[in-house]
Order: sequence, then C-alpha cells, then structure tokens
Amino acid sequence: MRRSKLSYILVCILTLLLVFSGGLCGCGEADINQDGSGSDEMSKTISSTGKEDSAENGQVGSTLTDKSGGVIRIACWQKEPYLINLKAYLAETFPEYTIQFEYIQRDNYESVIDSQLSYNGAADIIFVTQKMTSKYARAGYLVPVTDACYSFDGEARYAFAFRDSIYAVPSVSIYECFYYNKDLYEEYGLTMPTSYDSFLDICDHINSFRSVRAISSGLKDGERLSNCALALLADGYFNTPEGRSFGLRIRSGSASFYEELYPYLIDWEKMIDHNALSSDLYLFDMDAAIHEFAEGKSVFLVAGPEDYNYIKSLCPKMNIGTMPYGSTSGNIPVIVGGCDTGIAVNKYGEHAEESVRIVKALASYDGQKALWRDSPGSKTYLTDVDFGVPEEFDEIKGVLDNFMFFPYNDWGDNSREVKVAFGEELQQVLLKKENLEEAMKKLDIKVQAIASGRE
Repeated sequence: MRRSKLSYILVCILTLLLVFSGGLCGCGEADINQDGSGSDEMSKTISSTGKEDSAENGQVGSTLTDKSGGVIRIACWQKEPYLINLKAYLAETFPEYTIQFEYIQRDNYESVIDSQLSYNGAADIIFVTQKMTSKYARAGYLVPVTDACYSFDGEARYAFAFRDSIYAVPSVSIYECFYYNKDLYEEYGLTMPTSYDSFLDICDHINSFRSVRAISSGLKDGERLSNCALALLADGYFNTPEGRSFGLRIRSGSASFYEELYPYLIDWEKMIDHNALSSDLYLFDMDAAIHEFAEGKSVFLVAGPEDYNYIKSLCPKMNIGTMPYGSTSGNIPVIVGGCDTGIAVNKYGEHAEESVRIVKALASYDGQKALWRDSPGSKTYLTDVDFGVPEEFDEIKGVLDNFMFFPYNDWGDNSREVKVAFGEELQQVLLKKENLEEAMKKLDIKVQAIASGRE
C-alpha cells in the first residue's frame, strides 16, 4: 500500500513537472483575443462571466457555464481563440453543465495525458490523435462511441477504430498550406507559381526587396519543417513503387531515411538555400508567425484552416489566398493532412456517462458544424455533408478533395516520435549545424533507438 501511494505521488509530481515545463517553453507567447487584446492563458482561467481564476496544474481552462449539473473537463491542445464556436455550441446544447477546457501545450500533450490517465487524473473528455486513440483504447481507458459514428465515412471510422469498436468521434480535417497576401502579391507584381522552381524564384524576388520576407512559419515547432518535407516527398519518393512501402518497412526497421529519402530531400533543402525558409524562423512560434503575416511583413504564411479566423481577427481587411506546397514533379501537388483529430471519453473520468452524451452530440450535423466554424477551410467526414469553404480556399479545394493524406500515419506505433525526430533534424539543417546528409544519418540512429525503446 505504501509503495502504491508513493507511485501515485511520483506520477503526480511528474505530471506537474511536464505541464510546468510546457509552460516554460511557452514563455513569451501572448494569446491574442478576437479583439486583439492580449491575455496570459498559461496562468489564468477565463470564465464566461469575465472573472479570472487560477488555472489548475498550470493549464488553461475556460468555463462556459456555471450550472449545477457538474463540471465537465475537456483536455485539448487548442488555445482560446480556436474554440469560440465549439464553446458556444456546447454552452447552448448543454446548459446544465459547467464545461471547462484545459489547455496543454501540443509538444508535450500526449505525455501529459499518458501520465494523467495512469492515476485517474485526466479530463472527462480528451482530444486525441489516431495514435493516441489506438494506444488508450488498447489500455482500456476509453469508452466506445461506435453507435455515434455510423454517419462518418470509412476513412474517419477507421482512423479512430481499435479492433471492432470506434473510440473517438472524428473532428474536421487538419492540414497545412500556404496563405498568401493578395495585396502584396499585386504590389510586387508577382505571378502564381507553375512549378516548385518557379515558387523558389518568386521567393528570391520577394527577398530582394528586403522590406518583407517571403515566408513566415512557426519553425520553433520542428513538425512544420517535416510537414513541408513530407509534402514534397509525397509527390516524389513516396510516389515510387519502393516509396509506397516505406511506412510498412519503417515499422519493421528495414527502411532508411538516409538511403531512401536523402536524395529526394535535396529538393526540400532548396527552400533553405534560397532563404525561403530563413534560420531566424527557428525562433518563431505559430503566434509570432501569424502576427508577422497579419502585419504585412511577409507574403506567405505556413498555417492550417484552424488559423483562418485568428488571422482575419487580426487583419479583417486583408485579402487572402491559399496555395499548396509546390510539386517537384510537375504533377498536382499533395497536401499533408487528413483525419487525425478526434474527441474521446475517458472511461474513468468523474462524469463518464454525461461526457458520452456530449461527445456523441459532436458527431451530429450541428456538432460538426461548430467544429468546422472554428476551422473554415477544413471538411467534415460526415457522409454526404459539405459545409463548403470560404472563397479564400477556392484555389486549393481540388487538392483538398482529392490529394490529401498523412504519410506518417503508416509508420507504426512510434509514428509521432519518428516524425518529431525528423523535424528536429531538419531544424539542425535549417540552423546550418548539420548538413542534410549528416542529419539523415543521425535520424536513422534515432529511429532505431525509438523502435528499441532506448529513446
């Protein structure tokens, strides 16, 4: 009994340290509300009445109501401006509950949830990825929601299935693309790129003016670099007979980033050689990148559909367009994205039964519409339902409908860890601390360590 209690205490301390370290990593980030005012979300809970409370465990909470039906906690990696429509829907649909969102920084979200689930301290409802769903369902932490998911297409049902049950309601699609400032495009006399090389020429032309940079991107998160590289590989190596089996072979330990991907990544490295991706972007988080773009200091922004409302709130009059990453082969470009966000119920949460009602409601037309409104430009996976996209996304709609996929979801149980390691090595190339060849050789060693459990 003493040992069990000591283990519980140690896990609690570990979780607190993980969340606290996430807070330190986010120091200097200022969340901007829809009116442009700043708020320190890492230290305060903002209620619907405007009162501020201390955030538990250093996480951000947002209390929607103050009713007597109980407090339903929802763990997520989305910040306050990204949840406005979801919060409004839940407040209207479930007025009897106090619904509290708890923000956990994305880079350690999964490890924090792992720890919280291990001692029954996790939220009632948890935002999850495909990988998290499979892991937690296998461990018996999640409540099946199969009967709520029959209206979703096969891709979405499969994404959050484990054995014969579905354990998370699919949210809308996620992906990355280029936003571009149409006014600056016209001012600098730019034309739409017709190839990857012509896109690099455009970046060279923009950088020659020195008054603006070509691309803003939050490269403090290495996964944004890996997404860019994967988009080029999708139309390159991953489109070859050998490349199509890369995911299966990386699971068995027989694939090599250096031997297979390195020759194709030389095209990606041109983004650095042309200063399209500059080394100082390593210091930019997503908030800094969005602000730079909204202030007219860059022509392109690497972001997703979930960032659209935030961008427009900062600069409502900006004329925005979108485009996919360039294609190195001249074929139709591919966008890295798809169905990788779900909403699951913690089986051991304090309000599991009530939480099932809430999560199942998010599988409805109105629930999906609320999720989509927080991410215009995305799509729902409800069968025969299309909410459309804002006109700013018209230029990539064909790609979104037909050429969007997640290559790394085929990389096995350690897919996220491998993708993170991939991004970290590309960051070293960006900073010119390693050349691309060295980085890919080191990545192979890291991947072997991850597979063996040494890292």
